[in-house]
Amino acid sequence: MLDEPTTLPEGTVLDLVVDDEGDDLDDAEREALHAHLECSWAESERGQLMKVAQGRVLRGEITTRARFPEGARLTLVQHDERSPVDLDPDEEAGVLAGITEIEAGKGIPASRLRQKLRRR
Repeated sequence: MLDEPTTLPEGTVLDLVVDDEGDDLDDAEREALHAHLECSWAESERGQLMKVAQGRVLRGEITTRARFPEGARLTLVQHDERSPVDLDPDEEAGVLAGITEIEAGKGIPASRLRQKLRRR
């Protein structure tokens, strides 16, 4: 049970995920990050995914039944009933067209996407 004071409203639903701070990396750190991302990608392809838990705010404290290792850093993400992204009709049409292309096999392999991201 997590027991941390908070001012979030009673009944607020939260996702708890391990925290990853910042992006002020030097070249060596960035190279290590990419190596870890490759490893993480391989783990996800094997079904080994990030631990995510839900909690609730009760009497001003965040509670969850999830268990995390001692000292684990967590990120709290508050659920929001609103749409996370507001798209105009043209943007939404573009996203839907992209999804249709991917479903039709016209996407690029994840390895190629990762290569493109590394070049940035």
